[in-house]
Amino acid sequence: MKPARNLTVKRAINAWDPYGLLACGAPSNEFDLATMLVCARIHPGSSVDEIARVLSVVFSDMFTARDFSI
Repeated sequence: MKPARNLTVKRAINAWDPYGLLACGAPSNEFDLATMLVCARIHPGSSVDEIARVLSVVFSDMFTARDFSI
């Protein structure tokens, strides 16, 4: 996994803050596992649709499918 991509994905996921967990005081590493899983499944040539599908799969697996389906 590339550190720059990992940091970019981490920042994007943290800014998104699914369920408002970070806003409610969750630790800043709350989504680190999701970040690692997303980074393992995308590459520099991934389209927006591909990345959206990866995010949907990762967060559906980690949380609930109803809120993250596409």
